[in-house]
Amino acid sequence: MVYVRWKKRSLKKPGEYALDAVLVRSGWIDGQAKQEFVAHLGTFNDSRWNPAYARKKFGDRVDKILPRAVPEEATRLSIERQLSSRVERPDWDAFIEGRLT
Repeated sequence: MVYVRWKKRSLKKPGEYALDAVLVRSGWIDGQAKQEFVAHLGTFNDSRWNPAYARKKFGDRVDKILPRAVPEEATRLSIERQLSSRVERPDWDAFIEGRLT
């Protein structure tokens, strides 16, 4: 089973943090649950840029990494839903037109 594990990292400024999306494979080894690293999908930090731009940049990285890490389309769609529940993709056309910040 492959799924996304979110890691919250504190940044230098107090109260600021970044979210790392890591793809892991879970399984049982010697009667214990283990997680195996598959891929780092991206880091989301909306405090450094405009939040819509940060979401776009995160989505672009996921689009680049995910198809290589997970070739099965059904699994990939499930992972994309997991990612969207935390970092929603922006309406980029609305952002360009100045309607979204």
